[in-house]
Amino acid sequence: MALGTTDRRAPPLFRQGLPLRLRWAAWSLLAVALLLLDGYWGVARPLRLALSAALTPIQAVATSPVRWAHEWTQHFADLSQAQRKVAKADLALVGMGLQNAELAQLRAETARLRQLLAVRDTRFVQAISAEVLYAAPDPYSRKVIINKGSKQGLKAGSPVLGAQGVIGQVTQVYPQSAEVSLLIGQNATIPVRNQRTGAASVAYGLPSVGAGSVELKHLPSNADVQVGDVLTTSGMDGVYPPDLAVAIVTQVERKTSTTYARVYARPVAQMGAAFVLVLAPVGLPGLDPEALENLQTKPVQAVRDARSKAKTAKTGAQP
Repeated sequence: MALGTTDRRAPPLFRQGLPLRLRWAAWSLLAVALLLLDGYWGVARPLRLALSAALTPIQAVATSPVRWAHEWTQHFADLSQAQRKVAKADLALVGMGLQNAELAQLRAETARLRQLLAVRDTRFVQAISAEVLYAAPDPYSRKVIINKGSKQGLKAGSPVLGAQGVIGQVTQVYPQSAEVSLLIGQNATIPVRNQRTGAASVAYGLPSVGAGSVELKHLPSNADVQVGDVLTTSGMDGVYPPDLAVAIVTQVERKTSTTYARVYARPVAQMGAAFVLVLAPVGLPGLDPEALENLQTKPVQAVRDARSKAKTAKTGAQP
């Protein structure tokens, strides 16, 4: 531009080129053409694929924080749900364990009751079934309390049986309960007979030996008794019926320095039975009540005295 003249043209920065409406029309026609070409011939498809491939890493980086946050949230939600399921499963497992324990207990009690019913049906129709409530705290007397008493017809001296054999006898009777002295008690005695040899003897309770056992005392050292011999009731005391299983010989000690042998036996019946049978005392002809009370402490001698007294009274009554 020459000096002294005025240039009225717009600077290059502000030059607008084609009119705005013309440019809008041109771009609109181009867009419609691209739409038609892409719709019929798919000319823009390679371009879209290339742009999508180029933008995929950018999209992955841009969305990763959101994705990680969602994954961690889902992880903690799944962990909490799994913990709740584990707690619920543990409770269910505990419940099933209790049910299994109760079921096993019921099955065991049913089996014991069936055994007792079989014993009662085969030999003792008038036997009274009873449940053991608890055991006495004295570890030497070895007594249990049952839930039947005088109102159910129980009497002192009544034999008490388990499913396998003799348990003891009733020593105290109350209206609704009774006290049973086990044959392994410290002062318990029971006349027995060796099933193999037929020899009669008396078994004394030994509560401190093992879980409880009995001992045959006053047997000569040369007595015919062996380990494995079965001891049954002899029926000589007027309390126990004969031929009831009592114990099995487990140990025989013979020493030349002593006159008597030491014979130990294990009771056949379970002393911790939950159910028992109570029988009526057998009784002996001419046996008075005083002699019956002595049967627990001196059974054989009491029977002999009672028989002798009955025989003397009968002889004196004859002309």
